[in-house]
Amino acid sequence: MGSLAGRIFFFFIIIFFFFIIIFFFFIIIFFIIIFFIIIFFIIIFFIIIFFIIIFFIIIFFIIIFFIIIFFIIIFFIIIFFIIIFFIIIFFIIIFFIIIFFIIIFFIIIFSPPPIPSFHALRLPTQPFAPSNPNPTTRQHSNDDDNDDQMNTNVCTHWLERDTIPCQLQTLCWRVLGCAW
Repeated sequence: MGSLAGRIFFFFIIIFFFFIIIFFFFIIIFFIIIFFIIIFFIIIFFIIIFFIIIFFIIIFFIIIFFIIIFFIIIFFIIIFFIIIFFIIIFFIIIFFIIIFFIIIFFIIIFSPPPIPSFHALRLPTQPFAPSNPNPTTRQHSNDDDNDDQMNTNVCTHWLERDTIPCQLQTLCWRVLGCAW
């Protein structure tokens, strides 16, 4: 399994795409609701006009005026609340995205940097090569034991150096020129 930082990273990626899917789902529902509201008001409007023309010809203009005003007010109230609802959903998604990037920032920036060992001194053409030149065995010389004692970050084992958080952390510390 990957490192803890790697699991946290992919966990928040899953959460991020989950909220994106929910967001587009609510957008689709929003347009469906608007469509049916418009159809409903159009049908009601023509039914009322039909009965007014038949039974209330004399007071037609007065009645139709108040009915139009009433439906316009109701329509804009419904639209207002729907827009407020989707604005709240949007800001919740933005909040989770910001939390996601803050957590990734803390994982990458504030975790200990790679130790200045053979791994850290690799040429730029091999930025994430394992420090163990023989990938089938784990070296246990005195130098490696000392390196293992110095390692407190997510990159303690050479297999974990291929994970995305470890590579981002290593690249970040090389760009900043930092080493403990």
